[in-house]
Amino acid sequence: MNEEERQRQMDFIINTLANLSAKIDGLVVATNSLTNAQTKSKKERRADTVRLARLEEAFVVVSRLSQRYDERLDEHQARISNVENAIVILTRLVNEGHNGQA
Repeated sequence: MNEEERQRQMDFIINTLANLSAKIDGLVVATNSLTNAQTKSKKERRADTVRLARLEEAFVVVSRLSQRYDERLDEHQARISNVENAIVILTRLVNEGHNGQA
């Protein structure tokens, strides 16, 4: 093998190594981008989990408030019914009293 053939082989090896190095660099960049995307995705999932937990807590609070509101509404409705019944009884007594006096 003469000097010119050796030089061509060395050039070929150097070019091949340069191409491989460029491809490896590209893979490293792509891997870093993928890792960053995965890290971002994990952070977003954690944030979503926190938001979902807060939403669940808020739903429980709203459900309890709604239940208490219904209970209080029932209590007030019972009181209103009692007052209405008392008015009916008093009206009847007053009417009977007027009828008895006349």
